[in-house]
Amino acid sequence: MTQPSGRGHGSERHQVRLLRALLLAGAVLEVFNAAYIASRPELAHRILPSRVGAVMGLVLAALALWPRVGVRPLQGGVVAVLCVWFASNAVGIMVTQRPVASGLLLQLVIVALVTYSWLPVRLATGLVGALYGLLLIASGRSERPDVPGAALTTFILPLIWYLCVHGRSVRHERGRSVELQALAFTDPLTGALNRRAGTDRLTHLAARSGGGAPLLVVLLDLDHFKRVNDRLGHAGGDRMLIEVTGLLQGALHADDLLVRWGGEEFLVALPGPIAASRQRVEGALHAVRQARLSTGTASEALTVSAGLASLDEAGHLEAALELADRRLYRAKAAGRDRLVAGGG
Repeated sequence: MTQPSGRGHGSERHQVRLLRALLLAGAVLEVFNAAYIASRPELAHRILPSRVGAVMGLVLAALALWPRVGVRPLQGGVVAVLCVWFASNAVGIMVTQRPVASGLLLQLVIVALVTYSWLPVRLATGLVGALYGLLLIASGRSERPDVPGAALTTFILPLIWYLCVHGRSVRHERGRSVELQALAFTDPLTGALNRRAGTDRLTHLAARSGGGAPLLVVLLDLDHFKRVNDRLGHAGGDRMLIEVTGLLQGALHADDLLVRWGGEEFLVALPGPIAASRQRVEGALHAVRQARLSTGTASEALTVSAGLASLDEAGHLEAALELADRRLYRAKAAGRDRLVAGGG
């Protein structure tokens, strides 16, 4: 069914799969790094930190493989483990007074990126600030303080803060833009295209069909809809419109056009061979007639009248719409619950 372009962002399930892949890759890398350091005697002072890193990587991998874990708990677990990992390395430097390695500075940068990306800004700032304080204390206790590295980190952390906060703002505005675009294109009750967007899309289909490609236009109207509203109330009428929209969408093809034309009236446009399009229209109307709207104590039958016209017989789009509209009124006058096509 033709709809306006939807939200392009990845679903939560997709995010979880991506996070799992990254964490598993990180665990493999940390285990390999620990094994390599253990095989080099000159790197004996880095064996304990590397093993801690391997353990943390495996913890993150286990968290990632936990079934049914959501993206938020997974993100929170990653942040917690990374913070503990960095803090343990910083405390190790304080105790052993060994030199501050560039890996510790890189760890803080990674923690800052992840924390600012996933946590509220104030909480992320507090955590990163506390870890940066640990870095300064560890550097001061080290036998060889890395002053240039600490200075560079002092510049990088505010840059990460700015980029992440700005990126969140951009994503928020982009999301609002997509939502506003959807509101402009779709009917808020049924989710079908509204008349304005549907007219634009219909004009495009008609222009594409100008070279001889067939196009059917159908106007359909729910019968006795006022009586439905009187019996069930407007909430019941709304449920009927939503159900009818779903039934029509299920019976039509992806290239077909469904528009809430106004009130209880819908427009359907079907490009392609006339016989196949006519068959889809009749199948859609049959699906609506077979439905029953539950009212709590009873069920309400749905019937629909429709008028059909082809672009080829009408000559142009406006004439096809007028012809379909006349045939819809003929269907109403002939007793409703029918499709009128031809001889209009």
